[in-house]
Amino acid sequence: MMQKLFLASLISLSLAACATTGGMPGSTNESPVVQQVQQITQIACKFVPTAGTILQILAQGVPGLGAAEAIADAICAAVAPARAMKISTTETPELIFVANKTPKKPTVAGVTVRGKFVR
Repeated sequence: MMQKLFLASLISLSLAACATTGGMPGSTNESPVVQQVQQITQIACKFVPTAGTILQILAQGVPGLGAAEAIADAICAAVAPARAMKISTTETPELIFVANKTPKKPTVAGVTVRGKFVR
């Protein structure tokens, strides 16, 4: 009986520790790569991808997308709006906008990029 009481109190203490620290070690909230990608994209392109998106991109195993910086660059490129291109066929430059009639969801390595834009 005493062993069960001791075991129960030990389990409840460990669960309480998880609630106060934000999760179990190794969870997506504590992954250094996830945090680095989110920090880089927030600064670089004012976009914060979800942890799930980043982990799915990593799971694809694309050799060029193993480092946080590479993943962040790919995400920023995918979520960036189409830019206007200046062309000059005459002396007066014209602007041409590249836009699809039906916008596609941004993807990286076949993974749909989910997240939110920030200020």
